[in-house]
Amino acid sequence: MTVNSDPKSGRTDYVAPLESLPLNDEDLITTDHFSIPAMSADPSLVPQKKKYHIYFENKSQTPVKAAVRYKEYAGNWKSEGWISLDPGEKKLIGLSDETTYFYYAKLDTRRNKKVWKGKYKFALSEEASNKLPFKKQEIWECYHNQMCNTFAVFR
Repeated sequence: MTVNSDPKSGRTDYVAPLESLPLNDEDLITTDHFSIPAMSADPSLVPQKKKYHIYFENKSQTPVKAAVRYKEYAGNWKSEGWISLDPGEKKLIGLSDETTYFYYAKLDTRRNKKVWKGKYKFALSEEASNKLPFKKQEIWECYHNQMCNTFAVFR
């Protein structure tokens, strides 16, 4: 073994001889002791994408109507509305393999006009001519290997 020092520092190099280790036949590893598994055609063994569960929760004192746009798990982008939520109600809205979804919500009353809206415009269906201003929501990455939950809470 050789340890080199910086030549400018004026230190000397140190050298230590190392002896070789003798190996016996029983020390050698052969393929008789292990095997490498072949790729399986079993779909349950193939790694799956994470499933992001999108929930809406109404923590306000009045009913809420909401719309959502998300990419379905192993599918296409989908817009859905109007989803009714009573005060205190929580609903699973959809499963996605994307960490981004969009939502729009409003109070379900004529007296109070509170609206949760954003700057991303989407129609609720292909036939609809008007577009609603959705809010963009990023799902924080979780450490679970298969599923994560996210909530859009309306207060």
